[in-house]
Amino acid sequence: MVRRSEGFVASHLEFDLDAIAGDLTGSREAFHLLWGLLRQDALLPAPALLDEVVRLGREHQVEVGARLGQQVPGAVERLLQGALDHPANQTELAPFLGAARRELLEHLHAGALRCLYRILFVLYAEARGLLPLDMPAYRDGCALSGSKGLVHRALNPATDPRRNPLASHGFFEATLRALFALLRAGADLGPEGRIPAYGGGLFHPQPRAVDEPPKFDDLHIGDSTVAHVLQALTRVSTRNGLVTLSYRELDVEQLGSLYEGLLERSVDYLDEPVWRIRLDGDEVLVTEAQLADLRKRRGETGGESLDDTDGEDDEDAEEITGEAEEEAEEEPVATGKKKPIRRLDSQPISASSVVLRPGLGRKQSGSYYTNRAFVEYLVRRAVDPLAEGKTPGQILKLAVCDPAMGSGHFLVGACRV
Repeated sequence: MVRRSEGFVASHLEFDLDAIAGDLTGSREAFHLLWGLLRQDALLPAPALLDEVVRLGREHQVEVGARLGQQVPGAVERLLQGALDHPANQTELAPFLGAARRELLEHLHAGALRCLYRILFVLYAEARGLLPLDMPAYRDGCALSGSKGLVHRALNPATDPRRNPLASHGFFEATLRALFALLRAGADLGPEGRIPAYGGGLFHPQPRAVDEPPKFDDLHIGDSTVAHVLQALTRVSTRNGLVTLSYRELDVEQLGSLYEGLLERSVDYLDEPVWRIRLDGDEVLVTEAQLADLRKRRGETGGESLDDTDGEDDEDAEEITGEAEEEAEEEPVATGKKKPIRRLDSQPISASSVVLRPGLGRKQSGSYYTNRAFVEYLVRRAVDPLAEGKTPGQILKLAVCDPAMGSGHFLVGACRV
């Protein structure tokens, strides 16, 4: 359902009738919206129901993108923890689990990030039609999305390996590895179609040097870890409940913010339990003693701080309404203007756990990307003249100064030529 053209981006609403027919999460609400928009009075100029739907959709997109950014680091932690804890890896990891444990984590961290980036790439490529969900062999065999995809199987209560131990027999991990191998090598299925081989280093395994610890790709992570990561990347908890994320609607800025937010974090191994807290808008890891000292120095008194169950960022939450007002009575009282410390989890993170410590770079809860219209203008003036008459391969080799705007914009602009 096309609304209008806005600059270089066509604005439209898209409904997945296959998902609606499959009665997936949110499909009933999607059908009600489709039915409401097809009514004659909804198409009248006033009231502009479609404009209101688009506005609310964009606000929801921003909220969901921010929530995803909060969940992605946890997915990396789970990948690393799964590799360290899997029984099949213990013999190979044993020589590196002593005093060199943190060096091992640094070594595996890059591989875990690469694995996460692969999953993000596939989810985005399938949503954008870059991978053939209409090809039965791909759709029914190793796709992540769709009613027969790995995400749906892993999160189905009957086949979720975290809920049903009988479902945890290596199928989900093997399918994920087969998908990565397929995209690395490509496949020609004759009349059914062709899956191109993706170059670059994303899907290619990294060589292992002599006496070097195993690479992340060489280790098992387990079906439960796969299910946990897929849920963290596709289901987002919002104030309206758990929603399914649409990667088709993610902007360049949001994807860039995910990547850069992960690069800012450093991996660590806990020697003692820590609390994950929100301190003046930033996420911080502190021990029980450090938490008590912080509250004392800030003059906070009263009951225990509440969990941030609604996921709301304290820096942006200027008002507390409804049920939150009742909870606010139990909040610790701060004598200054700073907001009270909030614990983000109901229990501390246990010792021997892998964590990603927040960095000190970009603000963790958002993005500082330059206005899209201004970026498009600069791309047209700086990149388009250089790209004129060149092949796509030559365009991607252009050396262009990136004034802190995100390279994704330049890639999109260059490919537009």
